Amino acid sequence: MNLAGTKILITGGSNGIGRALSKKLIQKGGAIYSIDMAPPTEHLEGFTPLQADIRNEKEVIAALKSIRCDIDLLVNNAGVMRRGTIFESSEEDFDILFGTHMKGAWLTLKHAKKLLKPTATIVNMSSRHGMSLPADPGLYALVKSTMANFSTIIKRTCPTYTVKTLFPGPTDTAVSRYGLKGTALEKKEKLMQPPEQLADRIMELLENDAKTELVFDEEKWDYYMQ
Repeated sequence: MNLAGTKILITGGSNGIGRALSKKLIQKGGAIYSIDMAPPTEHLEGFTPLQADIRNEKEVIAALKSIRCDIDLLVNNAGVMRRGTIFESSEEDFDILFGTHMKGAWLTLKHAKKLLKPTATIVNMSSRHGMSLPADPGLYALVKSTMANFSTIIKRTCPTYTVKTLFPGPTDTAVSRYGLKGTALEKKEKLMQPPEQLADRIMELLENDAKTELVFDEEKWDYYMQ
């Protein structure tokens, strides 16, 4: 995919992985529209923030109305973390995880579809937990596994789209740090990679025309394409 001159819609672009990826895309000549509840912490030329809660259909529709161009690339990146097993998790945990990751991605795609070019690329953010399905974080792993299946459904529904799925490992963001403290956080800090490093690998994935996916290898603690 040639990213020069592309118009990109990303969710959760104000910080973390979304922010790092937005900067890389702008460096390649892309223009970003970001839907996020949080405003960006710094001004970035070529970055247009659209404040909305992607769990709320009316807010998503209102945010998208301000986009006056066709979209080449949609990145469903917004995410939150809740830890614990499926029996330790609360109804609120379930609602925020599935609301943000799954409902938010579905609403964004559903209402952005009229803006997407017929040959648009869609990237869905899953997780290594979506592949390994640990007991803890159970609901988080479940929703990330669902995100991967969401990609399959999109491919079968809209075969002209290129759909890619990301399965990243520990990345130094507020989401990764959520709910950790003491020795657990110290252990995680030794494993986490900076979001800029993941963004570089995502750029590789986007610029590769093959229908590949970015996967985190827990044995090698590195990313690879499949």
